[in-house]
Amino acid sequence: MTDTIINLIVEIIFALFVVGCLYFLSLAGKRLQAEIEDGDATQFEKIIYKFVRAAEQMLKKDDPDGTKRKEYVIDRLRELGVEITNEIEALIEAAVYDLNIEITQMDDLFFIADIDPGDEIEEEQIVE
Repeated sequence: MTDTIINLIVEIIFALFVVGCLYFLSLAGKRLQAEIEDGDATQFEKIIYKFVRAAEQMLKKDDPDGTKRKEYVIDRLRELGVEITNEIEALIEAAVYDLNIEITQMDDLFFIADIDPGDEIEEEQIVE
């Protein structure tokens, strides 16, 4: 009898926790959507950029054309309750563009770092 009551209490607490998490996610999604509509998307853009970086890190090897990575970002945004509009897709593409620039700059730095001070530099090695 006591075990049944304890199990019931644990199930009720767990159900309340799940409902609370869903409610919180719903509020977060509504807040993000309001920020987008109000034009105050700076924080939201940071979230998208984080999702884009995560997708790049986890899926790049298995996704040469970027389709799975974009789906990953869209799925994460939907989990937050964000409606995927043309504006949201444009923000995703902008974040991908920014990440590609960042990766290119890092590649250039590593390329430059591979040149030893005493080495002769060929013209095609010069990075502008």
